Amino acid sequence: MATAAGATVAALVGIWAAWRYSLVPKFSQEHEILSGLERQGEKLEYRSDLLPGQGDAPLPLGSTRYYLLGPENGPKVVLVHGIAFPSPSFKRIARSLAEEKSCRVLVYDVYGRGYSVSPAAGSYTEGFFVAQMLMMLKHVGWDKEPIHVVGNSMGGAIVTSFSSHYPEMVKSLTLIAPAGLLPMPLLGRLLEIPLLGDILVTLFGQSLLLSFSSSMIDDDMITSITDPAEREAVREHVECARRTVHQTTLRSHAFLWAYVSTVRGGVLNNVEQHYRKLGDVLKDKNVTLVWGTKDVVVPFKLHTKVVECIPHIDSVFFEGVGHEIMLTNYASCRNAIYNTIAKSL
Repeated sequence: MATAAGATVAALVGIWAAWRYSLVPKFSQEHEILSGLERQGEKLEYRSDLLPGQGDAPLPLGSTRYYLLGPENGPKVVLVHGIAFPSPSFKRIARSLAEEKSCRVLVYDVYGRGYSVSPAAGSYTEGFFVAQMLMMLKHVGWDKEPIHVVGNSMGGAIVTSFSSHYPEMVKSLTLIAPAGLLPMPLLGRLLEIPLLGDILVTLFGQSLLLSFSSSMIDDDMITSITDPAEREAVREHVECARRTVHQTTLRSHAFLWAYVSTVRGGVLNNVEQHYRKLGDVLKDKNVTLVWGTKDVVVPFKLHTKVVECIPHIDSVFFEGVGHEIMLTNYASCRNAIYNTIAKSL
């Protein structure tokens, strides 16, 4: 029995050592996600020309892919995406705000996703992502006057922290199924344990991420859409999301590392103090909360905590809708965003 246990421990240590010394050194330097695959001729679901106004900002922490669209004199709106699906998650909303509502829209890939780099190994905390957001706004010259800020899921946690630190830069705030208040799940706690966390990532990280991305969107929401053209548009957007996450998970160790490091960094569950601060520092500004009542990824029940922290927040809830509300109910999300903007003009 003791011999078998010893052999098991030795095998696990060997697996960890192989991962630690073959993969981790690669992240001591900047690492590309999709840009490298594109140069290799990979046929990518998230093409670099998926949105107009493409640019790459050479920020101090690493290059950041962004898209700037809409009339230059329109209301300025920045959109910050979630943990796995980068800028294309806002594809339809960004285009609609720019083309139909005459907004000037900025969308960018957060670090470790899409065409932005995965910077040198470090902690992917909310402060890390807030620094990227601040530098991105400075790069496009949006640091001189307040702007309209929108965040979805993990992006909601990022913009909450940003707005808490820099309320003078925020004209209005829209939070869509925002993270930052989630209890740390058992798997997340295990990932934080030295040695064991690395072994779990090595053995199961890829398969768990693939399984999660496949199940996070409710196909019943698509089939229930009555308009054929809209149903097909939603289906196309949802499949783009799934295939993008699958491609980056299977082809990029850097993406997996960034995802795990984000979970470890606390951005999904350690932002409550910033939510509470918003109740004071944004008390004279329009803030809107958008959520689907069937959301189980960032559970809908957490909306009570957000309302408690920000008493003056306006709530827009959609009955029977899940987490990927921006994909399945894009027009409703767009309207909620623009209504918040319009009240602040």
